Amino acid sequence: MVEALHVVLVLAVAYSLFSLLLQFTLGNRVRVKGIQKEMADLQKKIQKASESKDEKEVKKLQETQSHMTGLMFESMKYQFKPLLVVLPVFIALFGGFGFNGFLMDWYSGFRIVLPFDLHLPALFSFNILTDGVYGVRGFFLVGVLFSGLLIQLVLSPLIERFFNKQP
Repeated sequence: MVEALHVVLVLAVAYSLFSLLLQFTLGNRVRVKGIQKEMADLQKKIQKASESKDEKEVKKLQETQSHMTGLMFESMKYQFKPLLVVLPVFIALFGGFGFNGFLMDWYSGFRIVLPFDLHLPALFSFNILTDGVYGVRGFFLVGVLFSGLLIQLVLSPLIERFFNKQP
């Protein structure tokens, strides 16, 4: 079972790294942040103009609403693209749509007890500080959750700096 533990953990970290890189490449995370900033600036301008009761400025800014809709669509498109790659990889590993998945077949008897419980009943009852039993899919998801958070904290700023340097 030790080998299964290591395989699942390595795959969880690799999946998290792969997902993050896809967010920056296919998802163009830098552009998404730019769109969000542009939309926030426009919202502030509209709010400021309406508070100062400048009807001309409000009307002029509201005419840019179609531009905002286009930006929202572009942002959603960028955020959805990585999912088209990440989801099939997840399904190949763990199954779905009648397919059992490679890891589910290889390690069907895998079970591990962790000192916290992230299953829905425990989460809803705020009782996460009890032992939780996880199979291969659950342990992978816990591994992706924690490695993804750690990778986001450590690597995301470095990757963002690299992608900001490119034209």
